[in-house]
Amino acid sequence: MVNFCHRDLVAVMLGLRGEGRYEDIVFCSAYFPFDSALPPPTGVLRKLVRYCKSNGLPLIVGCDANGQNVVWGSQNNNARGTSLLEYLADVDLEILNRGSSPSFVTSRCQCVIDITLCDRRLAKRNPRTTDCTSFKEELEARLGERRLRPSNVRRLEDEVDTIHDALIGAFHKACPIKASRQGKKVAWWSRKLNRLRVLPRRLWNHAYRTKSHEDWIQYRNVQREYKRLIKKSKETAWKEFCDDLEALPQGPRFRRAFSGDQRKGWGRSYSLMGRSSHSPATSWNI
Repeated sequence: MVNFCHRDLVAVMLGLRGEGRYEDIVFCSAYFPFDSALPPPTGVLRKLVRYCKSNGLPLIVGCDANGQNVVWGSQNNNARGTSLLEYLADVDLEILNRGSSPSFVTSRCQCVIDITLCDRRLAKRNPRTTDCTSFKEELEARLGERRLRPSNVRRLEDEVDTIHDALIGAFHKACPIKASRQGKKVAWWSRKLNRLRVLPRRLWNHAYRTKSHEDWIQYRNVQREYKRLIKKSKETAWKEFCDDLEALPQGPRFRRAFSGDQRKGWGRSYSLMGRSSHSPATSWNI
């Protein structure tokens, strides 16, 4: 993509083989100069984002943002990080960073300034949801009763390609692309809770077999402690979420608070005077 190659940005379009065709996806590496007078991102990246949106192209960006924000693991916020976060919220680019390991380390400071972004339109197939009946029917329709005996290597390779394309095509039809969603993992769950989860059930089975009063007491005590730890973990996770939310500007704060589950609507918000609103647009005015 020559039109989007710049001193501080390189973009390429790759074709991934799909159902009898190639699906295009754009990869970009960008650098946001720390001494720029304009807020990030650069004008070239903004142009690339607009181009991908208008042409329906998925986009993945790896960038040296030279900006700090607690959303992508920094210890604090600065003006560049705040400006970049507001832009990402406007254009529906998701931050893929995990953890808070510093990506820029010197003798004077350690911070997270390198971030990876992706378009929300990126989608995936889940093989577990494949319609097996549809897969078999589509495969039979594509291949029929093939009993060929290739006479040479070239015909053998052609036959392998035909079967390969038929398998991929049948799979894509039986397992269509769906919007990528977050899994069921919740912020308050931990490895400690995961280990403790099996213990109450194990003690229950033991008490059920022995019919011992002492074993039942031990089970109830462990079950009570397990529930107490769950409650404490939820309270801690909620407090951390609220603290992080307070550090965000008003726009991204509303976006983050209401984007956890897209199946849930905005609902209703109230002003101090009792007026209500059913949409984000009118909520800003009450």
